[in-house]
Amino acid sequence: MNKLLTFALPLALTCVALPASSRVYWHTGYDCHHEIQADACISYSGVSVYNGCGSNNAVVVCPIDASYTNAPTVSQIQLVATDRNPTFDVDCTVQKVNTSGTLQYSGNMKTSGSSLTPQTKNLFPATGQGLAGWRMRCTLPALDAGNVSTVSHYFMQTSE
Repeated sequence: MNKLLTFALPLALTCVALPASSRVYWHTGYDCHHEIQADACISYSGVSVYNGCGSNNAVVVCPIDASYTNAPTVSQIQLVATDRNPTFDVDCTVQKVNTSGTLQYSGNMKTSGSSLTPQTKNLFPATGQGLAGWRMRCTLPALDAGNVSTVSHYFMQTSE
């Protein structure tokens, strides 16, 4: 039941109306991985990723993968995170790089203080950003009094 609430509640909170020419590419926190290979603090529960250590913030990299046949552009990126640390926020930077590694877009989504409920944050990249080369890098606050901050899911919406 706990796993169902972890996924169903944020999903219900983030329902959006989509134009007929839109696609949404969903990812869960389970798709995220450590930025530093030896980081033992990163753990998973259901669909969420969290920092299980009480002393340091941890960084995860979350791929934003999509498949396509036409030439769609990214119209929105959304993050659903639960911030349970009163001092530090869940802080995510979304980046797009080209095949040469040159940064083409960077935007930030950050929770706004500690809360028991999931927070939804949105980015609306500039027009004309294609699908290839997207990723999200998130700093997860340390465990606070037994409470974990999580990234439960995120998505990319495109328009064609």
